[in-house]
Amino acid sequence: MHELKKLDIATMWKGLEWASGRLVLKRRKGEPLEAEHAPTKPGLYRMTWDGVDDWKGLAAHITVLASRKIADPRLNIQQLQPPVLLTIGRTTDIYGRIREHLGTNENNNRLFMRLKRMLPHLTDEGIRQAAVRSLLVEWVAVPNWSHRCLLERYGSVVCTPLFDIDAEH
Repeated sequence: MHELKKLDIATMWKGLEWASGRLVLKRRKGEPLEAEHAPTKPGLYRMTWDGVDDWKGLAAHITVLASRKIADPRLNIQQLQPPVLLTIGRTTDIYGRIREHLGTNENNNRLFMRLKRMLPHLTDEGIRQAAVRSLLVEWVAVPNWSHRCLLERYGSVVCTPLFDIDAEH
C-alpha cells in the first residue's frame, strides 16, 4: 500500500531525466509503429510534434471530444508552431503503451485517432509516415504508481499537451 503524503510534485517533475527516441515502422498489422529503445518499465511518456514540414497546411483548428452541450468543441491551433507537445501519459509498460497509442485497435489508440482528426487529408499510412518523420517520443521510468499519477497530472497542467485538452463528454 502506498502512503499518501504531501509531495513536492514540481520539484519531482523538474528532476525527471527523460530519454528520447523516434518512431519506426514495423511489419505488424495491429501495432505498426514503435519507439525501439523505449523500456518495458512503468513510467511516463510524452510525444511532441517537432517536424516543421508536415505541420504546414494543417487546418486552423482541431475538434476535441465533447458532449452535445458544448457549442463549439474546437481548439484554434493556427498560432502554434513546432515543437508542439501532443500528449503526456502514464503506463505500466512504456514500450507497449506507445505501440498501442499508434496502432489499429480503436479501443486504445487515442493518439492515432486524434492525429486522424488533425490530418484528415492523409490516409492511415500517410499519418503513420508523418508520425515517423515528425514525432519525438520521450520517456522516463517512474516505478511508484502514485507518483506516476501525480506527475502525469502535473505535466498536463503545466505543459498543456494539445491532445490532452477535451471538453466535457
